[in-house]
Amino acid sequence: TDSPGASFLGLGEGNFLTLFRDDPGFTHYCIGIEDYEVDRVTTELTRRGLNPRRGGATRVYFNDPDGFEVQLSAVGRLED
Repeated sequence: TDSPGASFLGLGEGNFLTLFRDDPGFTHYCIGIEDYEVDRVTTELTRRGLNPRRGGATRVYFNDPDGFEVQLSAVGRLED
């Protein structure tokens, strides 16, 4: 499923990878993960030195080793 600013790639059984774009290009990607609990994920990312940022009640962002912004979400939550 695609929208004007995103390409949603289903990975089976609610799993997904979403690529977000804006002019002039790629902005970030989102990965749906099993058993997603925003506080637990934020704590683990902090423990690993990834400096997570909260975006609303359920979104967590951090930069991957190449500097790309990553968004984490619950499996099946394509709208976040």
